[in-house]
Amino acid sequence: MWMQKVSAFVCGGLGGAGGVLLARHLLPDSLDENREQSKTKDESRNSVASILKYGVPSAGMRTLLEYENHVLEYDPVRRVPKWVAEHVSKEKAFGESANRKLSRFDRDPLVPPPFAAENKDFWKSGWSRGHMAPAGNNKHSQSAMNQTFFLTNIVPQDMDNNGNFWNRLEIYCRELTKEYSDVYIISGPLWLPESQPMDVDSKPSASDYSIIAAEKTTKDDETQSTRVEALDRSVKDGLSVVNVQNKTEAAKKEVSQVSVEGEKEAKPRKVKPPRPPKKFVKYEVIGRNNIAVPTHLFKIILVEDASMDRPMMSSFIIPNRPVEDVKLENFETDLAEVERHVGVRFHQDLDPANVDRLCLKTGCRLNNYREFQQFFWTRRLSSPWNLYNLEKDWKELNKKGFKSKELEDMYLIKKKELVEKERTKIETAQLQRESNSNLDPSARLNPTSSPEIKVQTLPPSGKPGFSAPSTTTDHVNGPPELTAAAG
Repeated sequence: MWMQKVSAFVCGGLGGAGGVLLARHLLPDSLDENREQSKTKDESRNSVASILKYGVPSAGMRTLLEYENHVLEYDPVRRVPKWVAEHVSKEKAFGESANRKLSRFDRDPLVPPPFAAENKDFWKSGWSRGHMAPAGNNKHSQSAMNQTFFLTNIVPQDMDNNGNFWNRLEIYCRELTKEYSDVYIISGPLWLPESQPMDVDSKPSASDYSIIAAEKTTKDDETQSTRVEALDRSVKDGLSVVNVQNKTEAAKKEVSQVSVEGEKEAKPRKVKPPRPPKKFVKYEVIGRNNIAVPTHLFKIILVEDASMDRPMMSSFIIPNRPVEDVKLENFETDLAEVERHVGVRFHQDLDPANVDRLCLKTGCRLNNYREFQQFFWTRRLSSPWNLYNLEKDWKELNKKGFKSKELEDMYLIKKKELVEKERTKIETAQLQRESNSNLDPSARLNPTSSPEIKVQTLPPSGKPGFSAPSTTTDHVNGPPELTAAAG
């Protein structure tokens, strides 16, 4: 007992004199741990600094670009936007303060030249310059409209798609502002994979093996029946009973053997499941800067209004090719599907459980297809860039079956105007040449005669009758640096 008291006394003394040493060895020291963590962080920083000794790899630009009425994330690899977001209201969509004829496509000054798209990349490419944030959504401000013509807001888009279905979709979005105070739109390009069909020489699938086994069983059964029938014929031909018996026993053995083999072969084989078909993402690139042509386009539409309890939203994925009289609802998809392909989460602060489906409430009805075609072709024929484009448009219009008396009258009027314009241009140039040179008087232009203007329609080969500058505009034909009517 007295030993325990002595021991306790000694330990108590040590606790006063050497407690710090005991605690240091027996208890975790948080200060030391913090020092170790700090040391680890310093070593990590030193390691990163040594690895990236000459700088962090970067495109040398911010990829999130902000403008007056739209925001986008730029992809410096494909030279197109990943997504473009905008807020549209009735004042913006139907204002009268901006004129798109004053806007021009141009390289975005915020993007370094090595990662930027240029107008020349689109010329003679067969693709139009498609707006993601449409110019028509910014009629409230000329500067806001001008900014939509920066090529950071543009993707290579099928010309028919740009001027027709996509144009109708943009008009639908603007019409929504008449019913809802705020319309939020996010648009962008997609590159979706396609499955490659199986080769003819590829191995059969598990289902193919079961079919093969069944066919072998059927053939064996047919062989068995044939041999029994041959035995019956032998009996009828008067063969000896012994021979018949011998043949019968042999036939039975063969039949039995065939039956056993058939059963064995009829059993399903253990075959590995077939490999899924290979998938590829294939897309065209255009121009010196290899601008990526998307396979599809997406658009997310969200509307709000003070009269609504909750917002409404619908998402769409549309192929980048001609789309004619198809309902918009046919292209509707889940927001998660769009996010999966883009690699971005949209509207993260919005609870999906508190959002209604826009198409369920409004029907997502675009304007009438045939009525829009009359409007579209009227506008297109009313402002042709040259005679070649007029003839090209007229041929396409007839091919699609939209010819009407009104459109034909407009075509003939514009054709006459362009012929006269071309004649005047030739006469002026000829007189200018004569005035600048000392030609023989007999070679001078007879004032009473007019040079012959040859008007050629577009031949089957697609080569023009007149040499015209290549144009790739959005929605209508026009000079490369100018725009067209919609979008």
